[in-house]
Amino acid sequence: NLLNKIGALSESETVETEQHVVSGYQLLIALSNTTGIAEYLFAHHERWDGTGYPKGLKGGDIPLLSRIIAVVSCYEMMTNDLSNKKPLTKEEAAEELKQGAGSQFDPDLIAAFLKVIAAL
Repeated sequence: NLLNKIGALSESETVETEQHVVSGYQLLIALSNTTGIAEYLFAHHERWDGTGYPKGLKGGDIPLLSRIIAVVSCYEMMTNDLSNKKPLTKEEAAEELKQGAGSQFDPDLIAAFLKVIAAL
């Protein structure tokens, strides 16, 4: 329900939604064939500028695969009918990613990702 809520989340709702990385991590380490990816999914909400969660990692301290997952999952959410918002076009989503480069996302990854999607 919180993921589809229209409008801002309360502080307690924000805390609750941020717990999904902990739950996902615990699930992945409990399954023997997924323990290798657990740490990468755990860190996929970290932000390049250090304001993400759950650990507040910054820049290159965020595992590369976590940074890739963050970019791809954000693009997927923006361009598909997965939330309560109208999907963005490829061009609109590219602009959103550019705006997040250097704050939310690794700017080098954004540049590389935008080259890939432009070629599609």
